[in-house]
Amino acid sequence: MRLSLTMAVLVMAALPAKAQDLPPLPPELAGLAEDIPLGDWLDLVSGRTVFYRIGDDHFAREHYPPQGSTLYIEDDFGRCMEGQWTHIPETGAYCFDWPVGLYCFRHLRAEDDLLILPVTPDGVPTGSSVQGVYDIQTQPFTCDAPALS
Repeated sequence: MRLSLTMAVLVMAALPAKAQDLPPLPPELAGLAEDIPLGDWLDLVSGRTVFYRIGDDHFAREHYPPQGSTLYIEDDFGRCMEGQWTHIPETGAYCFDWPVGLYCFRHLRAEDDLLILPVTPDGVPTGSSVQGVYDIQTQPFTCDAPALS
């Protein structure tokens, strides 16, 4: 795990851990979506591969091995990376430390949809495109596996 992720977690650990204190969602999601608690997210993804879209286009897939904080991502260009992730309950952020940088998101449920909102480590929306989860499969992959076709 790189220093940036460690520092973010240490800074966030000093904040109060109340759900009502989470940063507000953007107006288009306020009242329609709610943060997915860590236990519920783990129930969805542990040992599975999650497929993401932006709009109607495939964006990436991530595999969450059943134990630990290591995961793998492959984007729509076939680039594959191994990274580490952590959840910051004080801000609702799930942060991913990839070789190309630290990225944080809030995982949201809006009725039957799972949404991935880009945020800062303190849980504030960045304004970047919201991702949607369009599939979750049991088939694993690692970065030395064949590319997604």
